Amino acid sequence: MSKKMSKLEERIQSYRIIEVKIIAKQNKIDDKKNKIEELQSMVESCTSNTTSFKFGTSDCNSFERKINKYLSEKDDLQKKIEILEKEIHSLEKEYGLLTRAFETLSKNELTVIEEYYLKRTSIQDIAYNIIHYSERQVANIKKYALNKLGTALDEK
Repeated sequence: MSKKMSKLEERIQSYRIIEVKIIAKQNKIDDKKNKIEELQSMVESCTSNTTSFKFGTSDCNSFERKINKYLSEKDDLQKKIEILEKEIHSLEKEYGLLTRAFETLSKNELTVIEEYYLKRTSIQDIAYNIIHYSERQVANIKKYALNKLGTALDEK
């Protein structure tokens, strides 16, 4: 099997995984945004209590350290959010390419590819239990579908 074909098969198998990764990364972004909101409220509560501190005292220095810590943590979280958003964008791009490539397949081709690569069903089971063709016909459908997918993905 050629390297190009095995790379294509890996991309097909990653299709469902990409969707899960996007959701997981979006959840991480939401968690980080919530943490930023918490930090922002902490900073605001600290700055509203400045009247209780006498400037130039150790209390003031402690207060400054707290605010600097909160602001630093907030900046770190924002940088991590930016990285996650870039990763999501990259994953969504690949997911979109694969989706458009799958749309080029006929019903039987799509069934064979989904069953074989995404659900890990054997050629025999696909042939006898799902689309009711011979094993040779299913293998040919798979081969033809892979060529179609490869062509569709090379054009993108």
